[in-house]
Amino acid sequence: KGSIEKAKIDAYCEHIKDMSTAYGKVRGNPFAPLTPEIEAAKATWYNDTMKTWMAKLEIVTGEGGYAVGKKVSLADVVLYVTLTQSFDDGEKAQAAYADYAKINAIVDRIGNNAGVKRWLATRPDNRF
Repeated sequence: KGSIEKAKIDAYCEHIKDMSTAYGKVRGNPFAPLTPEIEAAKATWYNDTMKTWMAKLEIVTGEGGYAVGKKVSLADVVLYVTLTQSFDDGEKAQAAYADYAKINAIVDRIGNNAGVKRWLATRPDNRF
């Protein structure tokens, strides 16, 4: 809607990017076999670290099922894609944000969008 909302959207997306980068350091090479150390680090990530990231994000998330403002923005889509498509264990990721109502409202809104549903059902099948 204006420069302030644009800045908030950018900051929201950057927070999500920082969270993804932090997870990447825990996960390491996604093509390498899992070691007991990596599995333990990932357990800590999902059970503790990711919840800390989600708590911070919940505080700045807007009302009404939108990250910023009163309509869908890039921040909503980035949040949805990151939380539902970017983690090795979707169930553990979902459990990490289960207690955050505003974040769940965004995930539900974007996940129930007809265009998003259609894309997920018809997109090419690949690891990325």
